[in-house]
Amino acid sequence: MAIQSTPLIITGMHRSGLSLTASILKTCGVNFQQFEEPESSQNQEIEKLDFSSLQAEILRNQGINSQVWTSTKEPDIINDIWIQKAQELAQKYSDAKIWGWNDPNTALLLEFWAKILPDAKFLLIYRAPWEVVDSLYRSSEEIPFEKQPSLVFKSWINYSQKIIQFYNKYQHRCLLSNIQTIVDHQSPYIQEINHKFDLKLSSPSPKVYDTSLLNTETSQNSYRLGLIDYYCPDVTQNYQELEGRSWHPNNNPDWSWQNLIKTKPSQDLVFQDWVNFRQQQVENQLLKDKFDQDFSQIKEELEYSQTEAKAKELQCNQLNDKLQAQKSECNELNKKLQVKESKLDQSQHQIHQLQSDLSLSKQQLNQARCDSQKYQFQLHQTQEELEQSELERHQLQDNLQQVEIQSRQWENKFYQTELNLSQQQKKLAQTQKKWERTLAQLHQVQPQLEQAKIELSQFHQTEKQLQESQIQLHQTQKKWERTLAQLNQIQREREKSQSQLHQTEELLQQSQTQLHQTEILLQKSQSQLHVTESLLQNDQTQIHQTEQELEQTRTQLHHALQEIERLRLYESVTQPDVEQTDEMQYKVKIWEAWCAYQNGDFQQMARLLKQSLEYTALSKAAVVTNWLETFMQNADHQGLSLDTYALTNSPEWKQLVRRSVVIPSVRLLT
Repeated sequence: MAIQSTPLIITGMHRSGLSLTASILKTCGVNFQQFEEPESSQNQEIEKLDFSSLQAEILRNQGINSQVWTSTKEPDIINDIWIQKAQELAQKYSDAKIWGWNDPNTALLLEFWAKILPDAKFLLIYRAPWEVVDSLYRSSEEIPFEKQPSLVFKSWINYSQKIIQFYNKYQHRCLLSNIQTIVDHQSPYIQEINHKFDLKLSSPSPKVYDTSLLNTETSQNSYRLGLIDYYCPDVTQNYQELEGRSWHPNNNPDWSWQNLIKTKPSQDLVFQDWVNFRQQQVENQLLKDKFDQDFSQIKEELEYSQTEAKAKELQCNQLNDKLQAQKSECNELNKKLQVKESKLDQSQHQIHQLQSDLSLSKQQLNQARCDSQKYQFQLHQTQEELEQSELERHQLQDNLQQVEIQSRQWENKFYQTELNLSQQQKKLAQTQKKWERTLAQLHQVQPQLEQAKIELSQFHQTEKQLQESQIQLHQTQKKWERTLAQLNQIQREREKSQSQLHQTEELLQQSQTQLHQTEILLQKSQSQLHVTESLLQNDQTQIHQTEQELEQTRTQLHHALQEIERLRLYESVTQPDVEQTDEMQYKVKIWEAWCAYQNGDFQQMARLLKQSLEYTALSKAAVVTNWLETFMQNADHQGLSLDTYALTNSPEWKQLVRRSVVIPSVRLLT
């Protein structure tokens, strides 16, 4: 039985806590072990060289920089090569039950991976925009926002819109969460993953998270938040939309950040950065003065040390000169002594050699006398063997001459081979350069190559058809020969047919008479057909009128149902229970706003929703969430589909939310 493989993909914008989420999931049993972890990673961050390099190559090929993705242009994945590489890469992990990766670049390729991995589940992570911006500004890495710091907000908006669009389209495959919510509620977050995606992940380890790695100091700075809301209101609106759609324990989003936003930053706060900057300059100047003072003192000490070092060096050079002179004298004396010792050793060695040679000569003389007789006998045998050896020597010399000739030939061949090899190496270098240019051209002519492949396949088909045509031609030739024989036979039979032709002409005259009668009947049938077509056209006109009346009836029925529901709510409002009067009035206003939305009257919808605020005690942020939930319930009740993205992005809705939610909360603070 094959293992059911479930890819778990984590993505979001840079600096949004993707690696932290992956570390939590790793302790719960998600298989991230097959991916390499870079040495510079902190807190056991999980990084994937395979998937990251593939996605970076795709984006780089299309000229997209993911860290400053401020364009609304979508990546266009149309190259089959990328699809094949992605499928091969995913196939490596098909044996794992639960596996995955985390990469910010995936947020730009969500549709691509949703098609490649139909069983994949997506964990969409976001973070407060001011915390993301602060993290990027504090980063030691080179960032492309130094000259245009506001580009980071545009990039954050594009990432968030990309995530919201994908979440609206694939809600059953996605879980949208704030990184701070995940950190504060790790166990409920894992339980929500198990519940929504039917998984069995274990509980997370409590030691995986280090509070010092997730800086939330900026979220407490009302001055920063006020500047962002004043100059980039789209940022706070997108963050509010993310908070309204994302997962929260007990469905209770944290709207406390709205209380820190000012309608307009005060003058003192606006100039606070200037004050901080000047104070930092004063501190830097003090540090610089201290550094210059320390540097001057160290420089004086260094100059004094260098003077002493030069004096010491001069003394050392004088001592070295004296030492070298003494060494040269000692070397000359040693050389003379070695010459005399060598001569003495040679003399003694010669004496010992002469004595040993004398004793050895005596022994050899005695032995030579004994051996001379033996040698005389062996001499005859040796002479015979010598003659045989002489013959073999001549033969070996002949063979040696042949070998030398072959050796010279091989040397010539080897020299020629070396020349050819050097030429081939030069050609190889030229071919390498041509290959590199061809490879560059190959990427350019890839579409032409694919078209050529198609034409080649068509050519093969044409070639097969040509072969079949040749076979058919051969068969046709045989048939033609048979036909020629049959033609002769037919020629003979034609003469017989001539006699039958006269009989056929008589029958033809009879047939023409019958044809004339048939034409008369056909004219009658055509007249009847025209009458039938006119009747059919009248019936179609009546059917069209009936369809229009049916559509009007449906519209009237829809309005009647709305009126009945509105009357039902009014009847419930007029009941004697006074305590529920405001609540029912609130529901009536929302129902009337829903009816106005169905009729396409967004201004009337906004006006009625604004009036409903007078009949409820809920908080402003909770009211907006309740409006969306009520609209979704009404749509489900009527069997309709509610486009929440189009609704929440309409100008009337945005203006209503801005006036009814953000501004009132600010006025309470001021």
